[in-house]
Amino acid sequence: MSEELASMSQDAGELLRYAMDPHETPYQNKRYSALLNQLYTSPNFKLIFENIALGLEIQILAYSPHGVFLAGRERSPFAFRMEDYRTSMKAEERVVHGVFLLAIAAYCFPNIEVLDQDDEILRPRMSVDQVVTFVHDMCKVCKTNNPVDPEHGGAEIQLAWQIISGLPESALTAGGKLSLQSLAGIARYALDFLVENGLMRFISDDNRGTYQPSPSYRIQVRQLAGNQTLKLIQLLAQQDLSKEIQNA
Repeated sequence: MSEELASMSQDAGELLRYAMDPHETPYQNKRYSALLNQLYTSPNFKLIFENIALGLEIQILAYSPHGVFLAGRERSPFAFRMEDYRTSMKAEERVVHGVFLLAIAAYCFPNIEVLDQDDEILRPRMSVDQVVTFVHDMCKVCKTNNPVDPEHGGAEIQLAWQIISGLPESALTAGGKLSLQSLAGIARYALDFLVENGLMRFISDDNRGTYQPSPSYRIQVRQLAGNQTLKLIQLLAQQDLSKEIQNA
């Protein structure tokens, strides 16, 4: 193996490490920025980087000035699983939390036109209270229209709406924190999880927590564009809340 090839292989592994750390950005890390530039200027380096990712079953979502964005494929040890989100959840809890994550995505990006905007265009700030109102209204629209359709999630999603509609808007634990048995508690947990993964930026504790989507969140949500549950939530939002969201 030539010294040049060995050096490029090491650099490619270093770039992969930075790309897998949601808190690293080329703007703050000069080494990350230099490796990203090397990716654009050296076809051989790019080939090595992509082959390493391929061998690890890692999908490259996008190359961007904000960094390299990745997702673990289903068989990859780096694939996201709900156990990584929160351990010891019952089946119905996994569905409910999954619906909240998709509802946040739908709130931020209510249609394909918004989703396809330039990554530099930031979405408006959002709060836990706004997510709670959004999800609560989705439950009302869903109950009214009863869109039970296998293409839209069928009975499993209907069960999630029923569970969500039975939860209180807010409740506190004995320690004074938002309870995960409340809409606000689930929304705050989901938003904090997105912050930990570099997809949201925490702004303040106003309205039980105020956040702003990061450019990387748009890139990640684009990969969910075909998700049927996301499409259903966007459809329900358009029926009742589209004017409010689009004018935000």
